[in-house]
Amino acid sequence: MRMKSAERDQRELKSQVIQQKVMNHELFGQVRVMMLYASFEYEVNTNIILSEAIKKGIKVVLPRADKKSHQLIPCWVQNLTQDLSRGIYGNLEPQGQGLTAEEMTNIQWVLVPGVAFDLEGRRLGHGLGYYDRFLEHLNPKTIKSGLAFDYQITDSLPMDKHDIVLDEIISN
Repeated sequence: MRMKSAERDQRELKSQVIQQKVMNHELFGQVRVMMLYASFEYEVNTNIILSEAIKKGIKVVLPRADKKSHQLIPCWVQNLTQDLSRGIYGNLEPQGQGLTAEEMTNIQWVLVPGVAFDLEGRRLGHGLGYYDRFLEHLNPKTIKSGLAFDYQITDSLPMDKHDIVLDEIISN
């Protein structure tokens, strides 16, 4: 039990470092619309980024997973307590209406979770392709940043033809 608690404490400390890097990133002060994710316990925590982005007046988008189609449905989030509830995988998800195709073109920065990342911007997700299918439909100018703990980064990962390479990895 102590081991899990220590691991959780270490993840939280590393998450704080990564969240601070995101909030100090030049894009955080420039973008009008950004997409984040509501994290699972083992992922980089995004709660502080979410709160600060909303306070700063950045329009925030969070994904909702559609289990039937294996698609991410991006939705506006303005209030973290009112707009979110537990989704099909147990994490918090927005329950509002999804963005239109035109609104999706306005997303300027996407923060992406993953299981593993490499130095070239390749990522390994959970194997269902939700993010790769979503990312391929974004405006080509949208910046895609992976959030990763240091132990999630490796020298190289295999890549399939449908995999989307990220622009950068932000780590602790």
